Order: sequence, then structure tokens, then C-alpha cells
Amino acid sequence: MPEVQLTGVAPVPIASYLKGLAVLRLVSEQVDPEARGWWDQETFWLDSKLDRDGLLRFFACDYRPTPIVAPWNAGSGFYAHKTSAFNAVSALSEATAERFSPYRTVIRETQRLLSRLGISEPPKDERKTALITAFRNELPDVAVEWLDAVVVLTTEGQSYPPILGTGGNDGNMEFTVNFILRLQSLFDLGTGKPASSGTELLAAALFSDITQRLTSDSIGQFYPGAAGGPNSTTGVRGDAKVNPWDYILMLEGSLAFAAHATRRLGSHGRSVLSYPFTVEAASVGHGSVSDDEAQTSRAEMWLPLWRRPARYAEVTAVFREGRAQVGLRAARNGLDFARACAKLGVDRGIESYQRYSFSMRNGRSYLAVPLGRMHVRRRVEADLVDDLSRGGWLDQLARAARSAGQALESAHRRINEAVWQLTQHGGAVRVQMLIRELGKLERLLADRADVRESLPPLALRSSGWLTHAWDGSSEFAVAVGLASLDAPDMPALRSYVSPVRPHQPDAWSETEHPHQVWRQADLLRNLTAFALRRALDAERAEREVDKPFGGQVAVPFHHVLRFLYGQTDDDRVQELLLGLLALTSSREVFRSWRSPEPAGTVSEWLPWSYAVLKLLFVPNAVLGKLPQAGPDIRVPLPQNVLRALASGDARQCKVAVQMAERRLFASGLAPVFRGMDPAGLDSRRLLAACLVPISASQVRILARRVLEPPEQERAEETPTTAITP
Repeated sequence: MPEVQLTGVAPVPIASYLKGLAVLRLVSEQVDPEARGWWDQETFWLDSKLDRDGLLRFFACDYRPTPIVAPWNAGSGFYAHKTSAFNAVSALSEATAERFSPYRTVIRETQRLLSRLGISEPPKDERKTALITAFRNELPDVAVEWLDAVVVLTTEGQSYPPILGTGGNDGNMEFTVNFILRLQSLFDLGTGKPASSGTELLAAALFSDITQRLTSDSIGQFYPGAAGGPNSTTGVRGDAKVNPWDYILMLEGSLAFAAHATRRLGSHGRSVLSYPFTVEAASVGHGSVSDDEAQTSRAEMWLPLWRRPARYAEVTAVFREGRAQVGLRAARNGLDFARACAKLGVDRGIESYQRYSFSMRNGRSYLAVPLGRMHVRRRVEADLVDDLSRGGWLDQLARAARSAGQALESAHRRINEAVWQLTQHGGAVRVQMLIRELGKLERLLADRADVRESLPPLALRSSGWLTHAWDGSSEFAVAVGLASLDAPDMPALRSYVSPVRPHQPDAWSETEHPHQVWRQADLLRNLTAFALRRALDAERAEREVDKPFGGQVAVPFHHVLRFLYGQTDDDRVQELLLGLLALTSSREVFRSWRSPEPAGTVSEWLPWSYAVLKLLFVPNAVLGKLPQAGPDIRVPLPQNVLRALASGDARQCKVAVQMAERRLFASGLAPVFRGMDPAGLDSRRLLAACLVPISASQVRILARRVLEPPEQERAEETPTTAITP
């Protein structure tokens, strides 16, 4: 069986995609039931008894058009006498060629049905529903096949699949009448023989052969590029140029889709339209679709592309199911469909989907706008979106964004775009992009009491956010370390950023509380404000707090040093930190996660000012295990040190280092040097770096380099000089 590449049939535009379905359907039904088709190299392939010449001969000489009529439409050609539409339908009803026999029968049966029902003008409301019902019950099956593709009856009346407009017409354009007119231009109704230009146009439609016989007709929403208008050709304007075979095969291919009424959870028992691979429009994944356009769009269709040869029966089975699952529910919009592709919640054997939106363009006309290709590929990072949507949080965000103004609407769109990029490409960069957008939303919600009434704090539970976002960057390492700051009996870190309950960070606080000190400021100012407030809360705590700056994720020294010397992107660190706060509602996430990078990585040198000050921030329980100390050691963190560092003054920074040296000495931990200069380090950045958690092994490294060794070791060791002033 020859394999024929139909070079004139591509996935874009939608008219061309439908041509491929039409060729497979018609060849399978009228010539070769074993014919198989597939998509490859951006074209459609056919494996059947027919070679190229045989395929052209079949459509030119033997093809029997599918009878498609729409008597429920005003322009269907069954009502207004002496019009071109009425004349076209009447002429086909009198056609004597054998290939038009099914069409002739359906038109006459439709005319008898209208006469029996007493319908002499376009029906409306109940009469229209009665006509469609009678049409389904009384006309031949070949006509009902078209009816299933163009309209479906529900408890709310008629519903119309977007691919065929509103019941087989789009505005003033009646698809069925135009279909008949194209047939009349290509065939003799008496003999059934093709017109002189028919074969040439057919070769152009199927194999992209060159032709100069295109007609100046409209093709509607299916082929935007052939609609004519400004800038469509050389000169100012161009007329619409269409191949009649494109129009015929386009409508023949649409019969592969069949709508049916179904009941879905949450629909309160009402029937709703279910159409293969059709969802609500989403304004993500393509810059040409705005939020307003998504709201006015009829729908989105995700048309499947498969590379394994399949018979038409197999293809229609996939189309009937049209499976796109997100968890236990069907995909509702374009973003859900993208998630389904990334989680393999779609039919097997489909390699990718061509996405289309039926958007209002060019005035009030709808066009099938191609919005790109989505490949079906398992991406484990997409599972993180399930954590994001737990409890319906994403749906709540969408509802809040529709009524809370432009700022929240913009944040919602950016989050959806980040989710789209994550499902499409995966990788740590996209996971971090989503975390950063969540961080921006966290800061926005902190200032919007009106939005907090309808949107609870985001609570994430999966450690996969840390695993899949890890990229080895200092920004992410520092952000994770800061987000893991925790101390028993102390308010959660999130309560210093957002008005959440101090000890229940997944719920908004009912009253204002003094912990919230994070503002619309740079990272250093916010961390400084946090450190001062956290130390004050520790002093006022009912029970003694062993240093309020302990952390659960240790950060290697080389990351801390890059942050200390201003070699990191502070805005990125802050956005990541705020986004990771949603994980703090489950402390086990940070406790159980282990960084892929060993925390004990040692730099060859450490700044003296950082090393001395950091020892003051280390919990006493950790200091008590040092060889230079005992289990009962207590090294307080004086408020004067914090205030001196928070001042941002270089002289006060030197004072803070000196106070730290004296404090260590007074506690029994003698520094090997005293009076060292901070070497121009920014005091606020030095304070922020001291907040970044390190491990117990890193604390021992600091102690060996900063403190005098135990008495029994002094005879064997000399003070290290691996400290930079």
C-alpha cells in the first residue's frame, strides 16, 4: 500500500487540519476501510490502496459529498424564494448525477419535514428546538452525522460547538449553502463529471501544486490568512482567494467531531455541551490573546497530532473520548489542558496538540487563531501545580482577580503564564519563575485587606518546590536558608511579612499585629527590620528563647560570601524568599529536605567581621558543642549589636564588631584577634548575611578560625591566619 504525503495538508490553519481528517474519513468510508493516516514533517500522510493519481481520481470522479443542510438557519436556502441560497439548494435537489443521490434524498426529506411541521419561515425558540429534534428522529443517519457535529440539544436549549459557528453559520455566512455552491462550481450536477479546473484545484489543495484558478470567495473563520483585507497582498488591499476544494474538505473533516450532552459534577444536574478537545479560552501561552479577548472568545480547541498510522475508526474513538484530565476532573480551560499534557492526562498515542482560539478579530468576526503547539511530554515539575491548586486555591485566585482591580488581575495573569511555561518547558528556571510570581502576590496581599477576605493564604506542602527549583545558584540557596528560619515558641517568619496568625501562618489574622514589618522596600532594609523585631519578640517571650535566628537549611559558605559581597541579585532573593513562605505552614518541608550541595563546603578565607558576628547569632545549644566551650555556655546577642549594624553607618559597623569580640571574650570564647576593621563591608548586608543559617560543622569551622583553641591544643596548634580583615 503506497504511502502518500499530502504536502498541501498541514496542522495550520484549521481549514488545512480539517482537510487531513476529511481525506482519511472519505477514503476509509468510500474506498478503503483499512486506510490509515498520521501527521509527520508538518504534513498529513495517507497509507491506502490509492497512490497520488488514484487519490486525485477518486475525489474528481467517485467522491460522494456528505449531505449537510441546516434548515434551522434563516440563510439555509429552504425559506427565502428566488435567492441565490434557495436556488442553490433547489438545483441540488434536482441533480441527476449518481454521486449526488444521498444529498438529493436529504434535501427532499428536509423539505417534506418542514411541510409536515408547518414551518414556512426560519423557526425560533421552541419551534427551532422541535425542528432539530424531528430532524434527528426522521432523517437518514448520514444527515444526523452532520447534526451531531453542528448542534446539540441540552436542558438549556441548543448549544453550538465553536468549530462550526452557531449551528452551521458564522454571522451572515451560511456554511451549508457555501458548501453546495462550491460543489456546483466543481461538478456538473447532471453528469457528476468534474469541471475543467476541478482536478487542477484538487492537486493544489492536496499537494500544493501551483494554480491560478483560485476564486474570490470567503472561507470564514477557518482560514484567516485567505480572508483578504489590508496588507494581505502587494498593494493596499487584497481580495479573498480561496480554493473551493479547501472549503469542501474543511466541512467534510468537521464531521469527525461529534458533540453530545453530558452531566458534569458541579453543574447541578444540568446538561452542558461536551465537545472533543474543547475548553474555555485562557489568555496564557500566547502574547496575542488578551484577557478581554479570552472572555469574548467562543472557546479553545486543542487538535491532536499523532505520528503512529491510525485507521479512521481509531481516530474517531479518540475524538469521541477527547480525554484531557487534570487529576480526577476534566480540563476546563487552556491552562488545564496544558497541565494535562505535562501530566500525561490525555489520550495515549498523541504526540502534540495544535492549539486554536476562536477569537473575535477584524471587527466582530470570529477567527480560528493558531496559538502554538503543545507537546505531550511527562514533566514531573507540573505536579507542583497540583499543590498550588489544592483546596481550590487557584480557582479562588481567579475569582478574586476578576473583581479586585488591575493589580491583582495582572498578578493572576503572570502566575498563569508561569504555570504555562512550567508545563511547557519544565526545569528549575521555570519553577523559580513561578515561585517568584507567588512571592510578588504575597507582598500584594499583605497590603490588600479587601482581597484577603476572599482569598486565603497559599499553603504549600510539597518539598518538590525545593527539589525542582534547585539550580545551584546563590540566590536560591540564600532564599531557601532565610525561608527556613525557625525558632520554638516564636512567631512564624511569614507573620513578619503578611498579616497571618503568628503561630498559624496558613490563616489570616483577624486583628492587626505588630510583627508585620516587611514593606515595599529592598531586601536589606526588610531583613534589618525583621532582625530587630525578631530580637525584640525573643526578649518579650514568656519562655527563654535560645537565639531567635536558627534555621533548618544550612547554606554553604561560598553562597553566603557572594551574598555578603553584593554579588547576588537581591530582588530575585527577596521574591524567592516571599514565594517560599507558603511552605512555612508545614515545617516538615524544610526539616526533611536536603540540599544537593554539601553544606560544609569551605572557602579558603572568611571575613573576620562576618565570622565574629555570626558566632553571636548561633544558638547556644550549637555553641555548647564546640571544643572551646562547655554545654552550659551562654553567649547573648546584644540589641546594641543589632542596632549598630542596622544603622548603615560604617563607624557603627566597626563598633558592632568590637562589641561582638568583647561579648565572645566575656562568655569564655577568646578571639585570636581584636580590633579588626570591617574592611568597608555594608553593615546592613553584614547583618543580613548573619541571618543566613549555617550547619553545626560550619560553626566549628568558624570557631577554629576565630577563637583560641582549647588549652590542651594550644601547644600543638597556632592561630590560623585564614581570616581577611
